[in-house]
Amino acid sequence: MNKFSNQSSTAALVLVGVIFCTLTTSKAATIGYWRLENDATNSVVANGLNGTVNGGSFTSLDTAGPMIFDPVSGQTYTNNSSYDASGANARTISIADNALFTQSSFTWEMYIKVVGQPASYDSFLTNRQTVKVDGVDLARGYQMDFDGNIGVGNTSFGRLRSRFDIPLTSTTSPNPNQNQVASFTGGYLYTDDDGPGGGDVFNNDTSWHHIALTYDGTAIRVYLDGVGGSSRTLVGTLAHSKKP
Repeated sequence: MNKFSNQSSTAALVLVGVIFCTLTTSKAATIGYWRLENDATNSVVANGLNGTVNGGSFTSLDTAGPMIFDPVSGQTYTNNSSYDASGANARTISIADNALFTQSSFTWEMYIKVVGQPASYDSFLTNRQTVKVDGVDLARGYQMDFDGNIGVGNTSFGRLRSRFDIPLTSTTSPNPNQNQVASFTGGYLYTDDDGPGGGDVFNNDTSWHHIALTYDGTAIRVYLDGVGGSSRTLVGTLAHSKKP
């Protein structure tokens, strides 16, 4: 089960500094902090959340900055490396299933830089699995990704969004997976010379961005560079990835 991944085979993503923390106390406890300093080790504690790399590479040629401040721990860390997921098979950093990922509320955050031409609905963080509901294979879990399909005039393409799949029954109408989306309508992770939504020429956004996804047990919200999108209250109960 992938807890943190870039699943695109066409997008070029460079990722650095992934943090996962719970929101169950007044001061959130950081569960995992993957600094991506030449490996996918969890920098917080030895709690079984070290990652494994599938085909990607670490680079010191492009990072979000020389230092990164972690507001949860209040510490500043050096930033010498990032994970380059630009190759067709350089797609995934995986962390094994763990009960720590089944918290009733949580935050994911990371720095991300998009290089080149993304594809439609590219995901760069997932916590999903396939389950049988009424004998039908359905997805459950959540992800962060780009919104929209590639094409001139598609004004949603490139927006930051989150998607939650909460399968109810195989006959639920109109969508048995209960896809529930929260988009940041004013925030784009990708733009090209057609403007937001062009998606068919080249990427002219060369900046690093900080993104975050929060879930408080009821509602989800995405953030881009510290600015929050609209909140979306989920219908149904979120089922996390299975425990070990």
